[in-house]
Amino acid sequence: MARIRRVDSYARRGPVREPYDTVLIVCEGKKTEPLYFGGLRAAHRLSSANIAVTNAPGTDPMSIVTHTQQLMTEQEYDRAFSVFDQDSHANFNQAIQHVANSPRGRAGTWQAITSVPSFEVWLLLHFAYSTAPIVRSGNHSPGDMAVRALKGHFPEYEKGANGVYQKVEDQTATAIANALKLVRYNANANAGNPATEVHLLVDYLRKLKG
Repeated sequence: MARIRRVDSYARRGPVREPYDTVLIVCEGKKTEPLYFGGLRAAHRLSSANIAVTNAPGTDPMSIVTHTQQLMTEQEYDRAFSVFDQDSHANFNQAIQHVANSPRGRAGTWQAITSVPSFEVWLLLHFAYSTAPIVRSGNHSPGDMAVRALKGHFPEYEKGANGVYQKVEDQTATAIANALKLVRYNANANAGNPATEVHLLVDYLRKLKG
């Protein structure tokens, strides 16, 4: 006779790993970026056993990179991404080079996903394309000014708010197209502000299940 498994035994199993890449995403922000990528994961029904989204204890780029490296020693992932901004951080370029020069960086399985000056540039591209530099104004950091520009198109936006991915999901294709256009512009103009690579991670996650 087959053994009958109790219903609560299934509930204790937790998320099930699926037959696609296991991915680690370590974010600079404590809420904004993790909630965004968590929303994307949920919207595309990606298993949390496959897609780990977390933030680092520190907020500067090297903290994000070293925390990613530590987590990769504790568990094996097919791909890892360190998501961080330039804003006013002094070690931004150092963090990028650390990832690029690492064995996994050279193998293409660990990538820095950067934005200049901040993650809000990626969100702004859902609504508008602009190459105008976003810089400090008075006591407001470049990141503050990026939030201000975004709120001009997305008035209800607040850093750390839930549901951002769901609110902009329908415009993701537009954002990816604008991001690619911005990459081409920056390459031709030898420019780097504004800039974002978030589209690379978003596109990868959206296509992960095939």
